Amino acid sequence: MQTTNKCPKCGSTKYVKHGKVKNRQRYKCKECGYHFTVFKLGKRIERELVVRAIQLYLEGMGFRAIERILGVSHVSVMNWVKKLGKSIEQMKKN
Repeated sequence: MQTTNKCPKCGSTKYVKHGKVKNRQRYKCKECGYHFTVFKLGKRIERELVVRAIQLYLEGMGFRAIERILGVSHVSVMNWVKKLGKSIEQMKKN
């Protein structure tokens, strides 16, 4: 499990252990009194996968077809397209 090195609210490095919640260590900042837990990194998607999905989208492939080819959720592909928004539309016109 990852440990923290500063308070997420004030950035102080002065904190103490302050119990556990759902088997995750809690901390209390000595400076501001903020309670926090260890942060999760989450699942990361490789940049090359996102680029490939966008390329397939620009070539006219549907979201579910991209899902089948790359093994990534079609909802994720839609979110990537929405996030890039206008820049994708400009690429699509060219």
